[in-house]
Amino acid sequence: MGAKILPDSLLIRLTREGKNDSQIRTYLAEHENITVTRQAVTAWRSRRGNQMRPMVEHAVPWTLRPEHVNTEPARAIRWYRRRELGLPLSDIETTRLDRVVAHLDHAGGVLHYEPTAPQGWVIAPRRPGIDLGIVRVPQP
Repeated sequence: MGAKILPDSLLIRLTREGKNDSQIRTYLAEHENITVTRQAVTAWRSRRGNQMRPMVEHAVPWTLRPEHVNTEPARAIRWYRRRELGLPLSDIETTRLDRVVAHLDHAGGVLHYEPTAPQGWVIAPRRPGIDLGIVRVPQP
């Protein structure tokens, strides 16, 4: 059986709505009667140079070690920046981000990256007038 041809205009619209690959796959199955794997949707994105979500430039002010790139703090920083820019977040991303922000507010801290720390991340005390978001502003 040959490869399925995915409807470009529909997938572009679903991507703009902020749907991830699994959500697109579910939508195609339920509304278009098209059954594909999540990997097929990922391949469609790759062929068009389309990332699942646009990476927000300069959201994370540090160069992260590979094992720390997709940790919850790194994702929260990117979600926070997307929220600041008015870009869409899924309900799950919003919930998880709100939880991180509440935790940081309660602790009076911000996220700071320490590449040698076991998890890579620590909560540093917020510096009034300097650390305005959820990350510690690196020293120049």
